[in-house]
Amino acid sequence: MLVEWRRFGVNSGAEHLGLGWKTALAAADRSPADPAAFTSATTGALLPPAADPYFRAERMKPGHPSEPSFAILVAIAGAGTLRSERGDELELRAGTTALVPFAAGATTLQGERDPLPATGPRRRGGSMVSNGAPLTTDARAKGFEEGAKELGLEYLGQDFSQDEPQRAAAIIKAQLAKNPDIKGVFATNLFSAEGTASGVREAGKSGDVKIVGFDAGPARVEQLEKGDVQALIAEKPADIGAQGVEQAVKALNDEETTPEIGTESVTITKDNLQESQDSLYKSSC
Repeated sequence: MLVEWRRFGVNSGAEHLGLGWKTALAAADRSPADPAAFTSATTGALLPPAADPYFRAERMKPGHPSEPSFAILVAIAGAGTLRSERGDELELRAGTTALVPFAAGATTLQGERDPLPATGPRRRGGSMVSNGAPLTTDARAKGFEEGAKELGLEYLGQDFSQDEPQRAAAIIKAQLAKNPDIKGVFATNLFSAEGTASGVREAGKSGDVKIVGFDAGPARVEQLEKGDVQALIAEKPADIGAQGVEQAVKALNDEETTPEIGTESVTITKDNLQESQDSLYKSSC
C-alpha cells in the first residue's frame, strides 16, 4: 500500500492494491501506539522483536564482521569503508545508501566513531538541483561537472532539493535572480526536474533556460512534450528487468552470476520520443 503516491506517477489503483482505500486502510492500525512498542530490547537492534520476521535494522560496529545477508546500508555519520570477505571495498560517507548482496558474504566496517560515514559540507551556489544522497545521484552530478568543464562551460556548482520539487523551484528562481544569464540546468532525479521546470517557468525563463532531467516517468515525459524540459536521460527498464530475471534464474540453478552489471542509458528528446518507448518508465503493466 503506497500512501504518498501522487509524485510517482501511480494512478491506476495499484497504490491501494486495487482494493479501494477504505478496504486497504483497514489493515493499518491508526490507534495511539505505546512508545515502548517501537523500542528494541536487543542490544544493537533498532526495531522491536515484532519486526524480526520481516526485517531487521541494527548499527554496525567497526571491526566486527556482519553475517552474510541481503541488506541496505544507510550511512549517517562518521567516515569509513565497507569491506566484503572477497576483498571488495566501498567508500562510505553521510547520505550514502548501498545495496549489499548476499553474495558479498560477511562484511566488515572500518571507520571512525559512528559506523556510518560522513564527509564535509555540501557545496552551494549552482545550477544543478538534486537530492545529493544516493551514490548514483552523486555520480551523475560529478559526470555533469566534468563534462561541462571539458566543453568550456562555466559551471556554477550544485544545489540540493532534498527530493522536494517546491524547494527545487525556489532554488532555481533564487539562482536566476543572482545569475540571470544561466543557460542550462541538469536535474539529477525526477523530483528536482519537476521543481526546476516549475521554477524556470515561474521566473519567465521558459525556453531561455534549457533543462535536462534524469528518469523518464509519465510526468517527466509530459514535461518533455510540453517543452518544459528539453531532454531526459533514461535508463533502460526493460533491459534491467530482463537482466535481473536472468541473474535470478542463474542463482536458483546454482550457476555463476555476474556480481555487477552496468546499466545503459539513453537520451530522449521530442525528436526521438516515439522510437524510445521501451526506455520510458511505466506506472503499471
